[in-house]
Amino acid sequence: MGPGKLLGRLLIVAIVSLFDAVDDVDADDGIQWLGDACNDDDDCHDAFNLLCVRGQVRLQAGIRLGAVQLPSRYKQLPSSPSPLGGECTYHAQCQYSDSHSACDLTGRCACVDGFTPRRDTPNTRRKCAAEEADDDKRHRSSYESGVTTFGIIVLVLSFVLAVACLLKFVICNWNQQPPPPPRKHSRKYNYITVGYLKESATSIDQWTASLLRDVKRATKTPPEDAVGDTVDTKLLHMWEALAGLRKRYDSNKLNRSLHKCIAILTRQIEDYALQLSRQNWH
Repeated sequence: MGPGKLLGRLLIVAIVSLFDAVDDVDADDGIQWLGDACNDDDDCHDAFNLLCVRGQVRLQAGIRLGAVQLPSRYKQLPSSPSPLGGECTYHAQCQYSDSHSACDLTGRCACVDGFTPRRDTPNTRRKCAAEEADDDKRHRSSYESGVTTFGIIVLVLSFVLAVACLLKFVICNWNQQPPPPPRKHSRKYNYITVGYLKESATSIDQWTASLLRDVKRATKTPPEDAVGDTVDTKLLHMWEALAGLRKRYDSNKLNRSLHKCIAILTRQIEDYALQLSRQNWH
């Protein structure tokens, strides 16, 4: 016999053995249909009217079989298939409705070990469903508790943040001081600054002439600390105008126009004082 034929026969033996093992497993897992493979009566799981005859599950003598047509795998069907909780005489009656049920010792169809009766919808019949493992229950409980804890933490942090924002808003508004009342300026300095704040002035010379004219018209008496023969009256007027501008600038330091006017007037006073000094020197 060649090695090819020997290998083929071994393969056929292995396939046949595999199918026999599958039939044995089907006979041992509690699903006893008429015609299933079996080894002895114990494979029928103590069914009332089932026996193992010549390696196949059969009914006891005297049990009437129904005339309903079976699936292609079987030739006969129990006379009255029973749902869960219904009366039964052997496992096949229950397994026709649910493959995970069997006929218990009380003569009722019940779920086998590891399965519990469950109803998908209120209008459907009960079916045997696998029980949830302890690990799955523990993981689900842990997940639900984790989600609940996370939700509580988020709510607490949101509440704390809202309270902090509210306190900050209240404190900021509480410490805010009212704006100071507007300062009333002297009519004299307001009148003095009218000339050089006009838009009609197009040069520094015009501005200086207007300023000196307004100062001379508004100032009637020179300051007491500057009285003397050598002091020029024009210079005194310019000093007084500069003092008024600086006083206004102290109360409004953001006014760039006043700052520019003070700088220009200061330069004019320095130039005029230098001119007077040169005249007196010569």
